[in-house]
Amino acid sequence: MRVDSRVRVTLRTGPGLEYVGNLDAWQGESLELSGSGLAHQSIPLSDLAKLEISRGKKGHWLVGALIGTGVGIGAGLLISSGNNADDPASNDPFSGFAGSVAEQGTNMGIVFVSTLAGAGLGALVGALIKTEKWEEVPIPRASPQGPATVARQGAIDC
Repeated sequence: MRVDSRVRVTLRTGPGLEYVGNLDAWQGESLELSGSGLAHQSIPLSDLAKLEISRGKKGHWLVGALIGTGVGIGAGLLISSGNNADDPASNDPFSGFAGSVAEQGTNMGIVFVSTLAGAGLGALVGALIKTEKWEEVPIPRASPQGPATVARQGAIDC
């Protein structure tokens, strides 16, 4: 873990049990954090329940594509069922597939295209929605020879 790494710390007790910020220093028995929306914090190592380091952000294109596929299938079935709306006796949502071969082909094409469009749009939206990936790391211990001081220069051995 390096100084200036983006970290998330979870405290054992106290207000605001979780802080996200940049590691400024490890000074003996405490970690120094700061960041946007976070006042400078000095957190004793003994108060830490969990320490995580950011490994970047990831998109969610696959989840988006799956959701979009479901929405696309539903929209295609709804649209194709409207193609047989002139039959008042039919309450079947699949009634659009009951006509001639040409009507069935048209309706299946509608479902196919709407499914592809939904999957593509969902994948695009999912890729744009990014969340941070966190990796838990061991909580550092104070040096037995005396307080270690690392400040914006090097790595911290954990």
